[in-house]
Amino acid sequence: MRAHRLLILAGLGVVGAPLGGCGGGCANGGGDGWRPELPPEPLPEDVIFDDSPGYWGDLVHISGTHLTRDPSWHLYVGEFEVFADQTGQWTDESLIWRMPFPYRGAVELEAFGQRFYAGEFELADGWTAGEAVTTGPVLALEAGDTRLCGVVDRGDELWIHTWADDGEILSLPLNNAGVEGDIKLAERGDRCHLALRESGGSLYFATMNAGGLADAATGVEVSAVIGFDGEEDPALWTVEAGALVERRPSNAFAAEGEPYVFGGDSWTRGSVTSDGRVVVAWGDDAGGALNQKEMLRVGWFDPELQTFDIEDPDGAERDDYVVEIELQVSPDGERALVSYCASNDQLFTPSELTCYTPLARGAGAWVDSASNPELMTTRMADTGLVHAIDGDSGVLIDFAGQDPRTLPLWGGVTLALAVDPSGEVHLLEQGADGRLYRPRR
Repeated sequence: MRAHRLLILAGLGVVGAPLGGCGGGCANGGGDGWRPELPPEPLPEDVIFDDSPGYWGDLVHISGTHLTRDPSWHLYVGEFEVFADQTGQWTDESLIWRMPFPYRGAVELEAFGQRFYAGEFELADGWTAGEAVTTGPVLALEAGDTRLCGVVDRGDELWIHTWADDGEILSLPLNNAGVEGDIKLAERGDRCHLALRESGGSLYFATMNAGGLADAATGVEVSAVIGFDGEEDPALWTVEAGALVERRPSNAFAAEGEPYVFGGDSWTRGSVTSDGRVVVAWGDDAGGALNQKEMLRVGWFDPELQTFDIEDPDGAERDDYVVEIELQVSPDGERALVSYCASNDQLFTPSELTCYTPLARGAGAWVDSASNPELMTTRMADTGLVHAIDGDSGVLIDFAGQDPRTLPLWGGVTLALAVDPSGEVHLLEQGADGRLYRPRR
């Protein structure tokens, strides 16, 4: 702050007066400590925002006068604040920024304790961010005909969510005791089914709809959960004691048919195809009298024909155990993406873990792949891989067999994608405000 302020006094010219007092006296009777009133700062005027309708990622601006920024000023779009590091050029007559996802609503400038309404930011082409939920890593996401089913890890507990096409969201915490391996979901009509292997090996099952969450203590010990079949009353496939087992949740989880022994363990991963086949990847014993070895194998089990077709993606024998398997399979079962590591156990030192290049199967042949099946932003469709990639202009959807397209979701982070039975891509996005959304058009 200046130590003196120049005052223009009528008939007296320019005088320098100290801010701390008047020295010998004050003409207005103020005495010591009196300060002349400072001229008011000019307030923003003619504040206008008219870049609407538009898209997230658009460069937008406010025009007006007396817009020179003060540290106490704030810019809002609806309930969201645009922070200093999100703005670009800010002059006395213009403020420019890039509209981040999921901002929308009234555009207002707050200055000197007052709000100045500039206009409304509305989304073009019917885009909506939807309602927000608490964010976290997305552990599973499944797209059905009418809704998305997802599981989000909030740190202290897992939550199951459903996002209906009409915008309705249902959210409830799960009552499971930890999770080991994959979480499997199935959307059937107005409900989502969930199955997972709890820490310790017990099968946990839950169903959620508008009536709430119903879960069950199944009493079934499993090595891995493979997935649900496509029936309206779905059966659940699991791995138990090295065998594939089909269980019906609606029938008290009774086993159906004969178990099919193939040697799978807790690292087995798999899914069920649209025609009812069960696809699994596991580490199979490769022999070795003096040195334990396993080989990655992928098998297609047909419950009706009781056949099990096996392929060796890389044909390599690994010391000692195949672990950390990740597998994605297309709905028709003809394409797959798999990755794995090998754990070489040592007598006196920690085990050595070596991970290998992912392998993709298309047209019956396995080749090296740059894609990672562990990523929730990568999915295997009937035509090939689908990727969601955050870019400078939005989210790029790279869908094998289709032209790439960009969705106007700039400013967020894509956490997961799913492909519904019709081939439409659905995303879960963490917005610039740190919350989780299911955007749609």
